[in-house]
Amino acid sequence: MSTPTNIPHPGTRIKTEVIPPGMSVTKAAQIIGVGRPALSNLLNGNASLSSDIRTKP
Repeated sequence: MSTPTNIPHPGTRIKTEVIPPGMSVTKAAQIIGVGRPALSNLLNGNASLSSDIRTKP
């Protein structure tokens, strides 16, 4: 069984299909209730998508 190697990171799809164009990462993080660094790391492919994403205090 082969494993696909060209699967995009989930952050790429979230960045292009979920967050409206022109909306800042800070605003998007506020709306969904997570910290800006956590969302930024996800969108830039530096973090995995999980239920552990840090919520905003």
